[in-house]
Amino acid sequence: MAFASGLRTLRRQAGLSYRMLADHTSYSASTLFMAASGRSLPTQPVALAFVTGCGGDAAAWQRTWEETAAALGQTVTSSPRTPQTLPSRRMAGIGALRHDLCALVEQVRQQAVCERIGLSQTNRCRRRTRQPGSSRHLADVITARRGPAGCVSHVRVAGALAGRWHNLLDEVLVLAIVEACHHLCALPFSRTDQERWEHRIRAVAGRQAAPATVRTVTRGRTASK
Repeated sequence: MAFASGLRTLRRQAGLSYRMLADHTSYSASTLFMAASGRSLPTQPVALAFVTGCGGDAAAWQRTWEETAAALGQTVTSSPRTPQTLPSRRMAGIGALRHDLCALVEQVRQQAVCERIGLSQTNRCRRRTRQPGSSRHLADVITARRGPAGCVSHVRVAGALAGRWHNLLDEVLVLAIVEACHHLCALPFSRTDQERWEHRIRAVAGRQAAPATVRTVTRGRTASK
């Protein structure tokens, strides 16, 4: 089925596994896998959740879904829960933010040597297998540094690097990734650096100040905005 083939291509282009995609939707990895299997046309909510989770154009895919459903003789009804896409201007800002974040991570991959954090012998052995700059490596470094981001899943880091907007606009997460990259490259992370990234994230998110519940990364302490 061409529709399912398109979903599989979209997922590969987004660089997401089905488990990672499930983290961005309200559906399980098995449900998303079946949606792209081609055995049958997925329901419209599942298909659109799949598309938006991969950063696709929900409106265009909804039209494609309706056309496919009509060709298969299925009843087509409009969905009141069609996911809204972000304005093109904001998408451009997210793309630029992702580009600069990935450029910083690439610097880690080129320069950094994977650190060993001595929590246990098992953890030390596992750390040696981490590729510097990988989402798992960065998540390990962020978690070990015990900063405001706390224990970070590699799925969230991968989401930010893949351009998932709700991860890229997570100020605490992005600042933690940036600070980890500076640490791994032995570069200073000044207050000016922090404020520059904060300003970019908030500008893309369309807010002037972080909510009271959002914490920003500072050296050795947590500050509430």
